[in-house]
Amino acid sequence: MRASALFDGAWYLRAYPEVVTTGLSPALHYLRHGAAEGKDPGPDFSTRRYLAKHPLVARKKANPLLNHLRTHQ
Repeated sequence: MRASALFDGAWYLRAYPEVVTTGLSPALHYLRHGAAEGKDPGPDFSTRRYLAKHPLVARKKANPLLNHLRTHQ
């Protein structure tokens, strides 16, 4: 996921500065908490929009970015 241009750790920290207090890397935070909280992994991927377009992913509570990377690349 970190190798994907859709995940931008620096952007993630700027967008969600509270992540710094968790002690987790931006990538790990997104995987463990951020996606479920509706956070976007970068400026070019909308977690909420992806889940709205892919309701099965939402029902399975799968990580939307990982699902996208697995199925579209």
